[in-house]
Amino acid sequence: MRSLMTRARSSLYWVEQQLGEGGALNWCVTGLEQEPAPFLRMEQLKPCHAGGQWVVLEVSTEGEGHNLVRLRPLPDCIPRWQLERQAQWTNGLQKRALVKIWSMLAYIDDALLQRFLLDVLMDDQLMLAFCRDKASHGYHHNHVGGLLAHSYEVAVSAAMLCSQHQLGMKATWVAFIGGLLHDIGKVRMFYNDSSGVSGEHEAYNFMVLSAPLEHLRMKSAPLFEALSACLALSSSRYSDPYQVAGIVRMCDRLSAEVCNWRKAFEKRPSHFWYVKSQQDGRIYKRLN
Repeated sequence: MRSLMTRARSSLYWVEQQLGEGGALNWCVTGLEQEPAPFLRMEQLKPCHAGGQWVVLEVSTEGEGHNLVRLRPLPDCIPRWQLERQAQWTNGLQKRALVKIWSMLAYIDDALLQRFLLDVLMDDQLMLAFCRDKASHGYHHNHVGGLLAHSYEVAVSAAMLCSQHQLGMKATWVAFIGGLLHDIGKVRMFYNDSSGVSGEHEAYNFMVLSAPLEHLRMKSAPLFEALSACLALSSSRYSDPYQVAGIVRMCDRLSAEVCNWRKAFEKRPSHFWYVKSQQDGRIYKRLN
């Protein structure tokens, strides 16, 4: 999240030592998105596991060339094939979102929250559905990959608001993870799963995330409560005791409304400044 505030771009790379000519060990750096790697000195790679590890390389966008700003390692338990396989399930904006989500493991400095997100991302069956499913049946982001796109929008917006309002880093990370997973129960809904059901998807959030949530509950009651508040259906007329949950819900509504606003103008000439949506019957307006 901090890299979003700096003049640097970041991406995921796989780094490992390989035998070169004459038996010398050399570091091999491979980009997940096939982009060229910046020049790396040997001492910059010291934190990396020689057998192979995913890292985030932050590269300066100022001036000429590609200058490494910082190398941030992901947990070394992540196999190379897992990210490469998941990347094949997506393309375009969804693929970039997936890369950014995995990259957050290098930034989250709370061990319990990092472990929680890692447990979710390492579940290939869940992630396949997350990457391909819709965010709704006939409302917002109701296209293949819409669930991932919407969830990432909410995660980034909520985390940036927590950072902007100086709620603390733990709140920022809870906002990102809570925003990312606030709709994860939709993978069990009828419009995504042939044996799925209809109902409040928030109930299925806890079913889908039962194992990592239980581990978090055993380790930290406050983190469990705050994250659960982001995942739960709000039925109280009072504000959420954890401010982060209210922020996630606000960003959820914003992402949905902007999606529907864009859809309303999708096939309209540029000079149209208002339109009645055929989807929900609302009047939408724009300034340009």
